[in-house]
Amino acid sequence: MNKLIFTLTLIGAFLVGLAACSDPGDLILLGPEHRLELTETESQLPRNQEYIDHHNECCNRFPDIQIPLYRVIGGENYHYYLSIPMEADPDLIADLFLSVEDVDFQLKLKTDDLVLISGKSENRCLNIYLVDLPSGDLFMFSLITEDPEVCLKHLNRAWIFDRIEKM
Repeated sequence: MNKLIFTLTLIGAFLVGLAACSDPGDLILLGPEHRLELTETESQLPRNQEYIDHHNECCNRFPDIQIPLYRVIGGENYHYYLSIPMEADPDLIADLFLSVEDVDFQLKLKTDDLVLISGKSENRCLNIYLVDLPSGDLFMFSLITEDPEVCLKHLNRAWIFDRIEKM
């Protein structure tokens, strides 16, 4: 009887320790080799119909390219959509966004692994980060806010790459 109680106590302690050490809500898998760590002020939001419709209106707007929604993340005064473009050419996707007329997009940064464009509409700012990971996986982060200062604050390479970890 004592062995059973000891074993159950040990298993319970292990499970509590495991739960305390890892919060799956703080990490998002980015393909088989990478993950994104959320900041202290960010959390995953439900992928409900309202977010899916808004994502499609803002980010999945081109008939020749599919950019399905993967995750919705809420932060302090912003949210962003994490999408997986089915077209593997970030330059082509960026060119399509730069050609839209209802948002004034501008190319801000282009490197081997990142294309960053930023745009403004009447009441929203939008930063789009096309991230080409070393594993060959392409992800699109679309930060949306009504606060232009938030857009400027996150308009850099470090905002994404400092949080992507290799597993």
